[in-house]
Amino acid sequence: MAGRYTVDVTNSIYDELTLSSETISLKVCNTGEDSLELIKIFNSTNGQSWFKNTNWLQPGTSIDQWHGIYTNQLGCVNKIDLSNNNLTGNIHAIRMNSLDTLILSDNNLSGIIPEMEIPFIRNLNLSHNQFSGMLPAALTTWVDLRVLNLGENALSDNIPPDLGDLCELVELRINSNQLKGNFPEQLTFLQNLEIGRVDFKNNINTGDSLVDQFVIFCPYGNDIFLNDSCFNRFNMICSSQCNGNEWDSLNQLKLKWTIDTLMALNCDDNNCSKKTIRSGYVIIRGIKFIFIQSRCYSDEDPTEYDEDVKFYDCSGNIIEHVICINGKQCTSLGVITIEQFENLDYDIKWNCGDTIRNVTTTKDLIKINPKFKNNSIWKNLNCYPIPVKDLLTCKEIENDIPLVLHIYDLRGKRY
Repeated sequence: MAGRYTVDVTNSIYDELTLSSETISLKVCNTGEDSLELIKIFNSTNGQSWFKNTNWLQPGTSIDQWHGIYTNQLGCVNKIDLSNNNLTGNIHAIRMNSLDTLILSDNNLSGIIPEMEIPFIRNLNLSHNQFSGMLPAALTTWVDLRVLNLGENALSDNIPPDLGDLCELVELRINSNQLKGNFPEQLTFLQNLEIGRVDFKNNINTGDSLVDQFVIFCPYGNDIFLNDSCFNRFNMICSSQCNGNEWDSLNQLKLKWTIDTLMALNCDDNNCSKKTIRSGYVIIRGIKFIFIQSRCYSDEDPTEYDEDVKFYDCSGNIIEHVICINGKQCTSLGVITIEQFENLDYDIKWNCGDTIRNVTTTKDLIKINPKFKNNSIWKNLNCYPIPVKDLLTCKEIENDIPLVLHIYDLRGKRY
C-alpha cells in the first residue's frame, strides 16, 4: 500500500531502547485508479458546465489529453490545474498517490475541504472559492507541501499548531477567511517561507496574543495581519527590532538581555576549567537580534565544551535558546534550525571581562521617597559603583534632609 513507513525495533532485554529507521516513502502508480478519480472530479463539480472540458470522458483518449491534466512518465496523474474553469458543487475525497500539484482556484466550489489521500502533494491551491468549515486533518501530514493557498474562502476553524510541522512550505496564504483563535507559535518554525508569499490578513481572530517569536514574520510586512485583531500587537513586536546603538549605553535594566549580559560580567565558574562569554548582534532570517553565548570547557578534553546561546529582540524578549552538549548535540526552541545555528555570523560587541560603558544611572537603582521627589537632592545624588557588588558609596547628600534609599539588584529584588 502506498504511503510513508518507518520501522521501530525493540528489545525485550533493553525495554527502554527503541531503534527507528528513516521514513520510507512508497509511491504506487495506478493509471486505472487515477482515471476513476478524475471521473469523480468531473461528476462532483458539474463538469458539463466547465468553461473548458476538452477530451474529458472521451473514449479512446488518454487522460494526459484531458484539459488541465498532466501525467508523469508512467502515465499517472501528477498535476491537476482546473483553475478559473467554473467548477461548482463539492470536491470529493481525492485519492491519488502520485499527485504533486492540485490547483482548483478561482471557481465556485463550496462545502468542506475533504480528507483527501494525496500524501505526496507539494502544491495545493484552493483559493478564491467558497469552502467552509474546518481545515482537513490530513493537511498536517502532507510533509512535502511547499505551497498552501487557501485564501479567499469561508474557512472558520482554528489554525492547527501542527501546521508548523510543514517545514518545506515556501508559501502560506490563509487570508480572507473566518479563521478564529490565536495564531499558533508553531508557525514561527516555518523556516523556508519567502517574502511576498505569506498572508494571514482579513480573518476574525479572537485575540491579539501573538508570541514574541512572531518578530520572525516582520520582514513579510505589516499588511500580512491587516484587519486582524492582532494587527496592533504585530506592529508592536516589529517595532522592537535592533537599531545598532544598543551597545552605546546599556542603561535599560528592564531589558532581559541587558540583565543577562551584566550578570555574565563575572566569567568565573567552578564547574568549568575555562569559561568564555561573548555578546553582540546576529542576523537570523533577515532580523537583527542580540545574542549571549557562553561556553564551558572541561578539564578532561579542552577541545570539548558545552554551549549555551540565547537570542533576544531589542525589547528583551527571548526569541531562541540553543543548548549544545560537547559542542555537538544541540537542541533549540525551533525558531532557527540547527543547520542555521551552526552557520551564524556573530558580530561580537562584548567579551566577559570587558567594561561596559554607561551601564546604568543612579536613578535606575535608587528610589527616593515620593515625599521628597521634588527636592533638588534628586539631581545631586551621586552613588557608585554601578553595578555594585559589595559597597555602594553615595556623595553630596545634605545632612539636614531626611532620605530613604531603596536599593534593588539587577533582578528587581529589593534590599
